[in-house]
Amino acid sequence: MNYQEIRAKIEPDAGTRRLHGTVRICRWVFGFLVLAVIVAVLYPAGDAQAALERKIQNLRRERDVLKAERDAQKRKMEWIRTNDQFLEIAARDRLGLQKDDEFVIRFTAKEAARAKP
Repeated sequence: MNYQEIRAKIEPDAGTRRLHGTVRICRWVFGFLVLAVIVAVLYPAGDAQAALERKIQNLRRERDVLKAERDAQKRKMEWIRTNDQFLEIAARDRLGLQKDDEFVIRFTAKEAARAKP
């Protein structure tokens, strides 16, 4: 006796085909959602990037303030180098020096307070 297996090809009806198509689409959607969740969990770049942007802005502001201070110091140094009157003022105020034919009157804080009516 010879035994052969014969399978009949049964065509699915329209409802079954729609169901298979819907399941296939749901699998793809589910796969994309799982991939999106994995990416969101492993790469939370939004918070870190925003923090770095804030840090960059703060550093730029600090840089601008320091540049302004540097420029002011450069102007002051140039003024000191080129202006003879500054040297006279500095000698009088800081060192207490005076010219030979000059009288300097200095008031202390207590005397200035007493002089005010």
